[in-house]
Amino acid sequence: MHAITALATMYLALKQLGANLDYYIPDRFSEGYGMNLDAVKKICDEGAKYIITGDCGSNANGRN
Repeated sequence: MHAITALATMYLALKQLGANLDYYIPDRFSEGYGMNLDAVKKICDEGAKYIITGDCGSNANGRN
Protein backbone atom coordinates (compact mmCIF):
# COMPACT_ATOMS: atom_id res chain seq x y z
CA MET A 1 0.00 0.00 0.00
CA HIS A 2 2.94 2.37 0.56
CA ALA A 3 3.72 2.39 -3.17
CA ILE A 4 0.19 3.60 -3.93
CA THR A 5 0.52 6.40 -1.37
CA ALA A 6 3.90 7.42 -2.79
CA LEU A 7 2.48 7.42 -6.31
CA ALA A 8 -0.55 9.50 -5.30
CA THR A 9 1.61 12.05 -3.47
CA MET A 10 4.05 12.43 -6.38
CA TYR A 11 1.25 12.51 -8.96
CA LEU A 12 -0.70 15.23 -7.16
CA ALA A 13 2.41 17.35 -6.56
CA LEU A 14 3.52 17.16 -10.20
CA LYS A 15 -0.02 17.86 -11.45
CA GLN A 16 -0.17 20.94 -9.21
CA LEU A 17 3.07 22.11 -10.85
CA GLY A 18 1.44 21.76 -14.26
CA ALA A 19 2.91 18.45 -15.42
CA ASN A 20 1.22 16.43 -18.13
CA LEU A 21 1.58 12.89 -16.82
CA ASP A 22 0.16 9.43 -16.47
CA TYR A 23 1.04 6.53 -14.21
CA TYR A 24 1.62 2.81 -14.44
CA ILE A 25 1.36 0.35 -11.57
CA PRO A 26 2.97 -3.00 -12.41
CA ASP A 27 1.45 -6.33 -11.45
CA ARG A 28 4.05 -7.83 -9.11
CA PHE A 29 2.77 -11.37 -9.71
CA SER A 30 3.12 -11.33 -13.49
CA GLU A 31 5.82 -8.64 -13.93
CA GLY A 32 8.03 -9.21 -10.90
CA TYR A 33 9.97 -6.49 -9.11
CA GLY A 34 12.16 -3.77 -10.56
CA MET A 35 12.04 -2.25 -14.01
CA ASN A 36 10.25 -4.42 -16.55
CA LEU A 37 11.61 -4.00 -20.10
CA ASP A 38 8.26 -4.85 -21.74
CA ALA A 39 6.49 -2.24 -19.61
CA VAL A 40 9.14 0.38 -20.39
CA LYS A 41 8.77 -0.30 -24.13
CA LYS A 42 4.98 0.01 -23.88
CA ILE A 43 5.22 3.27 -21.95
CA CYS A 44 7.68 4.71 -24.49
CA ASP A 45 5.54 3.54 -27.40
CA GLU A 46 2.64 5.49 -25.88
CA GLY A 47 4.72 8.68 -26.11
CA ALA A 48 6.36 9.06 -22.71
CA LYS A 49 9.48 11.22 -22.71
CA TYR A 50 10.45 10.55 -19.11
CA ILE A 51 9.91 7.75 -16.63
CA ILE A 52 9.99 8.51 -12.92
CA THR A 53 10.19 5.50 -10.64
CA GLY A 54 9.46 5.21 -6.96
CA ASP A 55 10.51 2.72 -4.33
CA CYS A 56 8.84 2.46 -0.95
CA GLY A 57 12.08 1.06 0.48
CA SER A 58 10.54 -2.04 1.96
CA ASN A 59 12.24 -5.38 2.31
CA ALA A 60 10.61 -8.77 2.17
CA ASN A 61 11.70 -10.12 5.54
CA GLY A 62 8.21 -10.12 7.06
CA ARG A 63 9.01 -7.80 9.98
CA ASN A 64 6.94 -4.68 10.70
